[in-house]
Amino acid sequence: MPALLEGKWEFTVSAEGFAPVRTNADVHPGSDEILLSLQPGGILRLRVVDEHGIEVPDATVGLEQWGEYRQALEWEAKTDRDGRIEWLSAPAEGELELYGRKDGFAMTRDVKLTADGQEHILHLHHALDVYGRVFDGQTGYGIREFKVVPGYGYEYHDSEQHWFALETVAGTNGLFKLTFQDAPPWRLRIMAPGYEDWISAALETNQRSAMLDIPLKRSGWVEGIVLSPDRKPALGAQVALLSLDHNVRLLPRGVFVGDKRWLTTSDSQGGFRFPVNRSAHSIAVVSTEGYAHARVRDFGQMITLQLERWGRVSGTIDVAAKRYPVESIRLYDPAVDNFQGRVALGDYSAKLDGAGRFTFEKVPPGEFSVFINSLRGLSYHHQTPLTVTPGETTEVTIAEQPGVLVKGRLVAGGGATIDWLKDRIILRIERESLRYAPGWNSKDDGKLEAVDYWSSQVAREFVNSRRGTDLDVKEDGSFVSVERVPAGEYLLFAAFKKGSANRQVTISAEQEALPELNIGSVELIGKNR
Repeated sequence: MPALLEGKWEFTVSAEGFAPVRTNADVHPGSDEILLSLQPGGILRLRVVDEHGIEVPDATVGLEQWGEYRQALEWEAKTDRDGRIEWLSAPAEGELELYGRKDGFAMTRDVKLTADGQEHILHLHHALDVYGRVFDGQTGYGIREFKVVPGYGYEYHDSEQHWFALETVAGTNGLFKLTFQDAPPWRLRIMAPGYEDWISAALETNQRSAMLDIPLKRSGWVEGIVLSPDRKPALGAQVALLSLDHNVRLLPRGVFVGDKRWLTTSDSQGGFRFPVNRSAHSIAVVSTEGYAHARVRDFGQMITLQLERWGRVSGTIDVAAKRYPVESIRLYDPAVDNFQGRVALGDYSAKLDGAGRFTFEKVPPGEFSVFINSLRGLSYHHQTPLTVTPGETTEVTIAEQPGVLVKGRLVAGGGATIDWLKDRIILRIERESLRYAPGWNSKDDGKLEAVDYWSSQVAREFVNSRRGTDLDVKEDGSFVSVERVPAGEYLLFAAFKKGSANRQVTISAEQEALPELNIGSVELIGKNR
């Protein structure tokens, strides 16, 4: 391969009948020749069928990801008249992520399997054409202009992934046609100026076309007033309507990023208004003067929000907590990751200055945590909860908490060869009694109950508790906990590309007082066993 620029390059090498190899090279004048040994290919056998189990001939199946490598190997093939494909040069190890498509069918993605010689079934679903009539629910007249947006996934899936705005179709004079291009479950969203959004339930998937009559309800308004910290009307404040399908990020410069449809600016009297959104539950406001956030249960009433002045966070890291490099300090609220309609801090990251201090400006009042970011494949660690008070600076010290450093060694079972650094997926120890939030049913994720639960004191105590820590692994398989671990019952999780293990670990009060606790060898059971 001539005329390459100097530097590190990655290559995929493949040949008929052999498994592909992903390798890299440091290219420079006089580079050594690369010698690769190809092994026999994996055998991938597929049968593509429709939703009724009938074979689909002339369908295309392609590779999107191979193990950790995305778009690193090009492969596509078409099914024969029996809907079958056989690939004799597939990667022999690692999970394959495939897609399937054919005209008249919805595209199928995220099909994950291995080339193990067994025949796997890949389902293609016939596309669904939806024809609809959209009209005013009071007058019966067709709506002149409106938009139809397809949704893929389940009811309370994150809005950014659920609604496919790029496939929006325009409806005119009350009529539209939309074809779903991706796999079910399918839903529709109708949006028209002056009307409330209409969202369908999951559509039937045992037919190829559907007719819908959709009455729209004229929209009322969500109205309110924003006041400054001294209770004067706040001009130019940015207001966000938060709902089960609208999250925003708060940037460090004090502005929201989200769906412009649900963002507005207060007028000279501090007033604002939005069309009614039946899944809305809260309102948040930012301005140069401060921040406000309110859970709203009756959007039919005039809403008043008074800004609280921005807070500030400043702190240091205790020497004992600096066993790992400090790339940066991150500030965020771990509770908001669990519900829809959240305000998430966007890139509140700070470096240590020459005096070893970090500072965050324009922080909204409330409860947050700071974490150390060490990179190296480790999760954020040394969580330190704090409370930000309006108009004040919160001082915080990230310190090592009492406990014992847990040590041990990973051993590859079944003669497997594992690169402990490159093959790591997860290596962590977690307290069993705190693996799940008390009193919370994960099936309720995304509903209004989640907003209330994850804003409660019980949830706050859960996210602030010391539930576990990553284990840092060395080249020889030895490991040590990133943080000290207090007494309790724990479960150690180890997952690598070629093996995994779980181990119960008990730390007594006496052991907690030790500098180190060696738990011995942890054998990984290979995927071939």
